[in-house]
Amino acid sequence: MTLTQQQRAARDFAQRWQGKGYEKGESQSFWLSLLSEVFGVEHPDEWITFEKQVHLDHTSFIDAFIPRTHVMIEQKSIDKDLGAPIRQSDGSLLNPFQQAKRYIVELKRSEHPRWIVTCNFREFWVYDTENPNGEPLKIILKNLEKEYHLLRFLVEEKSEQLRREMEVSVKAGELVGIIYDKLLEQYIDKDSPETLRSLNILCVRLVFCLYAEDAGLFPSHTAFHDYLYNYKAGQFRSALIRLFEVLDTPLADRDPYLDEDLAAFPYVNGGLFGARSSSPAQWDADGSSAKRDTNPSAKHTAGEPPASRAIARIEQTAQAILDARAKYPDSSLADLYDENTMPPELRRAHQDNDRAVMAAYGFSPKMTESECVAELFKLYQELTK
Repeated sequence: MTLTQQQRAARDFAQRWQGKGYEKGESQSFWLSLLSEVFGVEHPDEWITFEKQVHLDHTSFIDAFIPRTHVMIEQKSIDKDLGAPIRQSDGSLLNPFQQAKRYIVELKRSEHPRWIVTCNFREFWVYDTENPNGEPLKIILKNLEKEYHLLRFLVEEKSEQLRREMEVSVKAGELVGIIYDKLLEQYIDKDSPETLRSLNILCVRLVFCLYAEDAGLFPSHTAFHDYLYNYKAGQFRSALIRLFEVLDTPLADRDPYLDEDLAAFPYVNGGLFGARSSSPAQWDADGSSAKRDTNPSAKHTAGEPPASRAIARIEQTAQAILDARAKYPDSSLADLYDENTMPPELRRAHQDNDRAVMAAYGFSPKMTESECVAELFKLYQELTK
């Protein structure tokens, strides 16, 4: 389920349940529908259990419990105030959260919930037991279309999903490493600063093209592959140079007789494809040896790297971006980065990463985006002189 589909499902669910809410007769259908329709759980009756017995001074029942994500739910009717005490069968006065906490002591330690949700069909109050003195997060049903992501903990088995995402990330990193090593073999002077600078730029461009293809920024999800597929190994260098030139040229400035396969690619601003002396190596027909273009006037200027602490912070915030994206395995990058559907935690992760990068380069937090770009281009021009 994509983010757009999930947002629509949350809206429809909220509209259908508006004004409904009888604890004894509608609780189960409410939660089963929420899990299946909004969060895509295929067999919700296997995911959530109802009326789990606990033995206090008498037999009581936990309204709903989700073992796999450690969530306990205390459900009330629509006319109940989640913050107000309710008289219990033993005469005590407890609000729904206090009632749920009383059940915990009778559960096995392995069954203790991480999350306690109290709900009256109009509101969800979410308590994190890792923060026992914290205030609950309050989610209103009518706002579910915009806030459904705050309930993802109901279905998130983070460890397994994160493990799969990390495996993909590691494999992708290994693949880029292999590409880097293989390309380096194609250069004559493998240890020169200009070779390494050119190769780094080339790898960044290749990774961007693969990302753009997957994210739907190119004409199709196989556009980059299909373009190169038409060329033999000995033609890759010229094919890539032509593609990079096209990506760096605004549509209005392009040759009107440009080949159709190249004309379909969009303009990529920002200068990524405009640096001099960064053309790829020349493959022979078997791809075993090559020579590179060099600019006699080019010289390498080693920039001062950010402090190790700043680098660690950048790495930490970058990992947070990956973690946020891992929460939405069914969404494409195009969905994740759509301005209207971008998950708040992903947006925050990028904002934290932006701040970390700005701090590493000594930029003021008050600098505008245009000012940051201008300063970065100054640094980039120094490196490509």
